[in-house]
Amino acid sequence: MGRRGPKPKSAELESLQGFPGRRKRATEAKINAVDRAHSLSVEPQDSRSVPCDLPAVVAAKPPPILKTKREREIWAELILDPVRGVWFRYPDLAFIARHVSKLARLEGMMSRRIRATYETRTGTGERLIRANPEYSAMMALDREVRAEEQLLAGNPVARLTLETKTGDSRAPQLPTPGATITQPAAADARPPSTGSPLGILRSGRKPEAH
Repeated sequence: MGRRGPKPKSAELESLQGFPGRRKRATEAKINAVDRAHSLSVEPQDSRSVPCDLPAVVAAKPPPILKTKREREIWAELILDPVRGVWFRYPDLAFIARHVSKLARLEGMMSRRIRATYETRTGTGERLIRANPEYSAMMALDREVRAEEQLLAGNPVARLTLETKTGDSRAPQLPTPGATITQPAAADARPPSTGSPLGILRSGRKPEAH
């Protein structure tokens, strides 16, 4: 008559699995690694909705294309802006870096007080007033910067449009004299999930819920 109970395990399988209460560390580490990989693959995080966490770290490490001191100063001011910075997402940082580079170059051109025209004379001594090509280049760069500010909520009209489309006002609300101040509930105190201003201001669509 055969032995009762489950079929005995081989010595190799016993070594890999360990005994109850004292499972080997290597086997336990492998199981934990598989569990972590499974949890990440089940619920992937959409980078489009990830805000710029730790803005001080992002501001302190600007992209490599921002080499001058003024470019890095503008980058830090923009990322740490308490009104505009909350809308930025990680995929927006490359676009913001290009905007910062153009803005620093525009500031340098404007500080030189470039004249719109210059005077010259023909071979016969006739006086001519010509358009300054450097001034035309500065105005073209200014138009690009203003168009990008519209996408980055960098002017009052863009900020108002952004707040209207999302229903979220970033301006502080002053209490009315004599009014009773009510404390918001825990669910209402959480900041709303908002999208990037690049997509919201570019078209008339509503922000997607994440």
